Amino acid sequence: MPFLQNLRAVRFLVDPNTCVYATSDYQPYDLFSSLNLVRRLPAVETVHVDAISDADHPSVEPPPRSGNYTCISIQHSSLHCPYLVFTIESAKRLEKFTYGIGGRFSRNGMLISFHPECVFWALFAHRASLRQLDLDVEGQTRLLDRIGVRYLMYTIEEEEEQESLRDDPFYLHEWADELKKLPVKEEQIPSNMSMDACSLRSFLQLKDLRLGVHILYLYARGYGGEQCDDEWGDQLVDESFSLVDHLPPNLESLRIYGYKKGMKPRLRGVPQNFLEDQLAKLMAEKDQKLPRLAVIEGIEEAIPNGETLDGPGNKDKFWKGEADDEWTDYEYE
Repeated sequence: MPFLQNLRAVRFLVDPNTCVYATSDYQPYDLFSSLNLVRRLPAVETVHVDAISDADHPSVEPPPRSGNYTCISIQHSSLHCPYLVFTIESAKRLEKFTYGIGGRFSRNGMLISFHPECVFWALFAHRASLRQLDLDVEGQTRLLDRIGVRYLMYTIEEEEEQESLRDDPFYLHEWADELKKLPVKEEQIPSNMSMDACSLRSFLQLKDLRLGVHILYLYARGYGGEQCDDEWGDQLVDESFSLVDHLPPNLESLRIYGYKKGMKPRLRGVPQNFLEDQLAKLMAEKDQKLPRLAVIEGIEEAIPNGETLDGPGNKDKFWKGEADDEWTDYEYE
């Protein structure tokens, strides 16, 4: 592409002329088409988009490790996890990732569940480079209220969707040349890697972390290896687990969404005071174990989760983009 060789930051805007729902709703948007448009630009670093939902008929997803961008920001949006996973995997090297819901209405009033483990593994592939992670999604994980972690996986339909997209003949044909040049995919969980290593502790470059309190625990606890669940898939908490010992060692800033003192954890099998005790221990031991951690937000003063709006009473929480988000019409001779 002979043009835009020095373009570093791209902000995608939803065309108001193509809005099919009320402008206060999340708008269907073909994110894959936009990523494919810019991912090969040699200088591109940042891609950003707001207030979107899944496209009804998305374009072919970009191949893994094919995008030159290192920073991806998707805010005030509501996307199915396969779309998030494909987007994260599309970056050759990811340094910053932001995804948050809220500030818009859902067209049919339904929430799209966020699946922590699936997104974790996509991020885990970038553990050597990721410096900033911001996930404000727990307002959309209401299933945490009543079922165990084993159900926080893809639904059968979503699993089939994820597998079928990468096996689709059109996908294989569209990116045939690029797929041939891709480096051999590394083993996601090396056979000699412990469960502790498949956790936030492995993100050695991570300096700025912003998560909901439950996902903070899940990501610090880690995945893989021998999980401590009962026959119903609920948590059996390891009494020796310590949050402060499982956070990124070079962390400088931590923001926790959705925590209130005395709150009941939304994971069955987790004791009533577990989160409060873990955060108290974090505050007591951070200077010794995490000497670079200078900023902690969301413990003394609650930071609410972003939430999809529901009903006319929430119009004051409506997110409106900046003035420069609006399209300008030009006439060309």
